[in-house]
Amino acid sequence: VTWADFYWDVCSTTLLSCKPDLADKYPRLLALRERVQ
Repeated sequence: VTWADFYWDVCSTTLLSCKPDLADKYPRLLALRERVQ
C-alpha cells in the first residue's frame, strides 16, 4: 500500500460516510475504491 492509496482510502471513506448520496451520484468513486483495495 502506497501513501497515495492510503490517502485515497481515507478521503473516499470520509466522503462516503459524510455524504452517502455521493455513491449514487458518483458510482465511479466506488468502482475506483474497489480497484484500489
